[in-house]
Amino acid sequence: SSESASNEDGPVQEQSEVAPPKLAPAVQPKKLSEATTAQRELLRFMASSPAIEARAEAFMRREFETDRVKKLSDFECVRTTKYLEACIQRASAKRA
Repeated sequence: SSESASNEDGPVQEQSEVAPPKLAPAVQPKKLSEATTAQRELLRFMASSPAIEARAEAFMRREFETDRVKKLSDFECVRTTKYLEACIQRASAKRA
């Protein structure tokens, strides 16, 4: 009986060493994604002035239905930056 027990244990150990059982992929907690270059540039631009920040948030809410830069695509970030630059140029032209 001891021989049959050792024979049964042998193949089971070899199988587990050769081919581990397939498991369902573990669900990883979602990491906060890093900001893209366009998002970082827009955030820097917005931090330069409270007025620019308020104007950017209003534009993003109106155009993209969010006031969070990290929810914008790179194209939307560039579009927001260009809008802010145009507003600044228009304001400086009025003062001149």
